[in-house]
Amino acid sequence: LYVSAEGNDNSLDEFKSYGEEILKEAIKNNCSKVLCDIRALKYNLKLIDTFQMAEHVSKQVNNYGRLAIVCHDTIKKDADFWATVANNRAVDVEVFTSTVTATNWLMND
Repeated sequence: LYVSAEGNDNSLDEFKSYGEEILKEAIKNNCSKVLCDIRALKYNLKLIDTFQMAEHVSKQVNNYGRLAIVCHDTIKKDADFWATVANNRAVDVEVFTSTVTATNWLMND
């Protein structure tokens, strides 16, 4: 499943809703691999929101599939933090700045 996001990421609730919708679509379409391109998204959340979102996702995902996130270098530090929190809670997620590298990782179990 390929997902792209654009606009402003201003609230934790919006971020949670976005993540829940992606999971619903993945399950509905029987996709266990998701490529999420957030390069057009302006990231405005605080570090605590990033942490809480990773915790929320880990409870929702429940070991379902793999997630590759493609972001700009400018937010990679925040995205890596999110991925570390999620990985520590058994979510199979990695962050990349290249769609090609992300796709390769996603397709190689």
